[in-house]
Amino acid sequence: MYLEPKKEAALQVLLKRIRKELYDRRIYLRGSFDDYAVSKLCVGIVGHVTYTQFAQALSSYVMIRIEPEEIELLCEKYDDLKNKTVNFLAFTTDIDPPP
Repeated sequence: MYLEPKKEAALQVLLKRIRKELYDRRIYLRGSFDDYAVSKLCVGIVGHVTYTQFAQALSSYVMIRIEPEEIELLCEKYDDLKNKTVNFLAFTTDIDPPP
């Protein structure tokens, strides 16, 4: 999704910070969304979770400290369907190192 240049710059700084933290802790992010992706509470769209599920996965499973405005920025960037869901496959592709 397109973001205005100022938001995109802030997003890139945030993604870099998340990448570094997960790399240092040797955490592969994609698996953190598995429970939500197969849950009956999932929105039913392949590769997407709700905003709440996305925030919970980052804070509870991965234990990354992300401010609410940073979550909003990530949701804005990765809500490719414009339906209040996050494309976690696109997000994790941007974060996780290639296999």
